[in-house]
Amino acid sequence: SCNCCYGLCFNSGIIQASLEGDIALSCLPQNIQYIVAKQLSNIPPIRIEKKEAHNNFNFSVQVDPISDYTYLFEQKWSIDDTTYISGYFNDKAEEIELTLQSNLIDFGKSSIDSVAVHIHNFQDSIISHVNAIYQSPIDTTYLHLAGNILNNQAKVAIDWENTVESDFSGILKTQFDFHAPKRKGQVIDVTCSLLPSTMMLADSLWHIKPGTIHYDEETLTINNIWFDGKDQYIKINGNASRHDKSQTIRASLKDIDLQYLS
Repeated sequence: SCNCCYGLCFNSGIIQASLEGDIALSCLPQNIQYIVAKQLSNIPPIRIEKKEAHNNFNFSVQVDPISDYTYLFEQKWSIDDTTYISGYFNDKAEEIELTLQSNLIDFGKSSIDSVAVHIHNFQDSIISHVNAIYQSPIDTTYLHLAGNILNNQAKVAIDWENTVESDFSGILKTQFDFHAPKRKGQVIDVTCSLLPSTMMLADSLWHIKPGTIHYDEETLTINNIWFDGKDQYIKINGNASRHDKSQTIRASLKDIDLQYLS
């Protein structure tokens, strides 16, 4: 069945929303999940069949500052600026887009001065970008996350930079490969690859060498996880198994202050 509409507005005082186009609630969640599951078909729990396409709409939502309401309910956080959300969905063309922009999210001693999220798909890839400015009592940190999901592979890169203390910045690049399950009832079989990356920590430049972590619910295999700084390093290798307790994971450290790990 198709519960369709063309043009819908909603205004509650703090929330103003509009929707234009055809929407079918009976197939909306399933067809959104199908677009994601199509690129992650090696994860059995999220696999789903696509229903008949009836959705082709765009929407926008505006949420006014909710500081007074969070204060009323004695919450320790607040949003002191307007939040904007908009998007588009067409399940026949299998196209989806979502954007979010908000500012002045306060947590008391810290805040997120701004955050912007953009998720969409292009030529089957599911692409995401998140930009945020985090304000602590002593510094401001610019954060950016970029993700791409295609054919059972997810690439994620996170980079950050401080504006006052320059000894905390860098980029971390990773890749997740989801393999087809080898056993009945198995949910996940994934390899996480750390790609060549660099970061600045406590005035020291650190290099992340290529390495992998593989997990299939029964075994965990770590191969050449290696963080290398000037005259310092952390190396991790080994295996852990649910069925073989003799296997071990070993870490080798050189000139590492364990206070930072406690």
